[in-house]
Amino acid sequence: MIMGRIIYAVVLFIMIKLFGMNLPAPLSVIESTITGIPGIIIQLFLVPGIVFALFKIEESY
Repeated sequence: MIMGRIIYAVVLFIMIKLFGMNLPAPLSVIESTITGIPGIIIQLFLVPGIVFALFKIEESY
C-alpha cells in the first residue's frame, strides 16, 4: 500500500524530468495518499478480522 504510493511518486518524478511535464508532483502524491487512507485503514483492520473469523469457523468444523 505504502510502497505503491512511493512507486507512484518515483514514476511521476521520472516522467516530469524526462518529458518536461509541468505538474505539481508533491501535491499529486499527497492527494493520492490522502485519498487512499480509508482503503488502507480498511485493509489493515477489516481484512485481518475477516481472516481471523474464517479460521475460527474452520476450527469449529
